[in-house]
Amino acid sequence: MNGLRMVSFDVWGTLLRGNPDYKHRRVATVAAALGTAPDPTRTALDDADDALDEQTLRTGNQYGVAERLAHAAGALGVPMPDDAALAALDARLADEFRRHPPTPTEPDLLATLARLRAAGLRLAVASNTGFVPGREVHRALVRLGLRVDHQIFSDEVGSAKPSPRLFARLTTAAACGPAGIVHIGDNEWADVAGAAGAGLGALWYRPGHPTDDQILGRLADLPDHPAVTGNRRVS
Repeated sequence: MNGLRMVSFDVWGTLLRGNPDYKHRRVATVAAALGTAPDPTRTALDDADDALDEQTLRTGNQYGVAERLAHAAGALGVPMPDDAALAALDARLADEFRRHPPTPTEPDLLATLARLRAAGLRLAVASNTGFVPGREVHRALVRLGLRVDHQIFSDEVGSAKPSPRLFARLTTAAACGPAGIVHIGDNEWADVAGAAGAGLGALWYRPGHPTDDQILGRLADLPDHPAVTGNRRVS
């Protein structure tokens, strides 16, 4: 396996697909808390995600629930909830996420992970978080039976991909050098450039595209991919 010890995965858009019902309930829950109408609230939440995710790609800064709600409240022209109300809203959002859980991106994902383990590889996730904190993503992975050895979330690190700090936390947890890890993700800048910049191997997950040395069209292709088998060097 050419020195490979661990395969790391991004979560959203790579391992898991968000539940549309959760997004609908998120809008309703925030609108009720802010006293705003659903349609402008939906627009404000989407704009907060887009704007802060773009800032993350440029800076590596982490923006969680509080920052995203503050951005949305500002766009809606309403005050931000106080600390107690924010904590209650955060709890309601977490409850809605549990009621409307995500699903695996591929139906045979558990079998794919089992094949990687059978090849002697450890598994990890290294993922940015937004409205859904890492602790809830962890619970969702457990409920789906997606067992991994290490879970690194940006809200727990305080920095987000493509920041090398998040990948450094992963290599520390793995107790191996970055060259012993290949990271898989659907974002070319956060996952591929970020991991490569930190010295890890990287593959761009692009569902529906042909798999080649740099692109993974299906996670199911990964156990036989040169990045894992070591048949060829993946740049």
